[in-house]
Amino acid sequence: MNEAGPEVPPSPAEPAPPAGPPPPSPFEPGEIEPRPRPLPPLSRLVLGLVLLGGGVVWLLAATNVIDVSPLLVLAAALIVVGLALVAGSRTGRHSGLMLIGIVLTLVLAAASTFDIRLSGGVGDRREQPAILADLHRTYELGVGQLTIDLRGLSFPEGTTTRIDAHVGIGQLTVEIPDNVAVQAHGRSGLGQVSLFGRESSGFDAEVRLSREPNAGAPSGVARLVLELSVGLGQVTLDGSA
Repeated sequence: MNEAGPEVPPSPAEPAPPAGPPPPSPFEPGEIEPRPRPLPPLSRLVLGLVLLGGGVVWLLAATNVIDVSPLLVLAAALIVVGLALVAGSRTGRHSGLMLIGIVLTLVLAAASTFDIRLSGGVGDRREQPAILADLHRTYELGVGQLTIDLRGLSFPEGTTTRIDAHVGIGQLTVEIPDNVAVQAHGRSGLGQVSLFGRESSGFDAEVRLSREPNAGAPSGVARLVLELSVGLGQVTLDGSA
């Protein structure tokens, strides 16, 4: 029987290297690390884009850079909200977007009965042509008051002159001489129409009339055909000698 040799003692484990100093903290002792800011709600983002886009379009239309109907702007905004609702349908409920869509739908439905065009600028404007060459076939103003004074003109006998005038939001006033025959149509999507004292007010206010000149006018008088309208506001037609 072989004798076992002497036991070899196990080698001691190598000590672990000393740990290095902890990485420096960007915050002072006792300072709470700020949480990452959450992304803004989708409804706020879409509303901001809609307001920004609508404001830019309104500014360009008011300065006559482009000619666009507010109905088109509202319809585009409603499409953007609808696409955002579809894109965010998997992330949860978006009651804010639904509310924006409902409001836009109601505004679009109400505005569809009005003829609101933003072309023509903004402000108070008075047109007073001195000769027939200065008279325009069409007058437009986006927002404000438009006054067309035709009392200083001399219309040739037996002629017919047609004028279309429109104000998107505001007041339209036309003044004509008494020695011409008039065929006028005034309309306001929401507001008041007054043609020589004949009035209509409310939604889709409208007045049509024909007026012959005063008794002292010649037989072959000139005739004015006027188409006057506002989207929101007042239409006034008056005459004086």
